[in-house]
Amino acid sequence: MFEANVAEEEYPYREGRCPWEVVNQVQALLKAGHTEIVDAELVQ
Repeated sequence: MFEANVAEEEYPYREGRCPWEVVNQVQALLKAGHTEIVDAELVQ
């Protein structure tokens, strides 16, 4: 599934990206002191 309107942060769904890239980004954020994760889906 590849969509033009997918957010930049949704790595696995962007063409040319893979899930491991988001793992690396999360590890970097944890090392920088960010310890909270929010997962939300807003529906009208």
